[in-house]
Amino acid sequence: MEPPRCAVFVARHGEREDYAWHKRGENWQATAARPWDSPLTPAGHLQARAMGAAAAAHAERLGLAPICHIACSPLLRCVETAAAAATATGVERVVVEPRLSETMCEAWYRSWAVPGADSTWGGPAACRKGVAVAEADLHPAARAAAAATHATWAEAAALSATASLSDLGAGVPAVDGDARATFAYRWGHFETDAAQTERMVAGPKPPDDAAGAFAAAQRAARAGDYAQMGAYLKENAY
Repeated sequence: MEPPRCAVFVARHGEREDYAWHKRGENWQATAARPWDSPLTPAGHLQARAMGAAAAAHAERLGLAPICHIACSPLLRCVETAAAAATATGVERVVVEPRLSETMCEAWYRSWAVPGADSTWGGPAACRKGVAVAEADLHPAARAAAAATHATWAEAAALSATASLSDLGAGVPAVDGDARATFAYRWGHFETDAAQTERMVAGPKPPDDAAGAFAAAQRAARAGDYAQMGAYLKENAY
């Protein structure tokens, strides 16, 4: 009897707080201590749990091996999504993988670090790419190494302590987080598309099929480019 096939489920995070505020005409970032690191909304937590349950149901329906490994970016909204999905699927180990983090390009920095930033990708209308920004006017975190913007699992749990629907904290699946990667990008020294691809290629490559498929997803993953990821996984028979 053949063993169950292995598959990779790729999902975005649930609804984020800063975008919900933006839709209401408000600016969450204006008073946030970590303006780049929005948590999920209550609806986002429910979405994440539903996603985990749906992924598990799809795996069973398709005759696939049960979900046994969840990895996520170190950004809070992604860690919260992964924790909720793990709770829904019964997965006991989540890897917080810095190499899966958001691209650290100029558009990302302008979305939170420049004057008037309001979560808009590329920056607010008055401060898009090409508009000079004095270093003194930047958020202090933009002048430090980008690695400092990535929360460890323990830090993410602490940040979520007041979230009533958060799955982080006591009773959540244990996490075997990777060491914080040393990303030296900062304002004026932005990550390129090629560099982002390279760090995702450098993911762990353990011998088992599930981990191999995860490494393939890392190689294919680029911000928002799920078509490329799907093509890569199909080409490599994952």
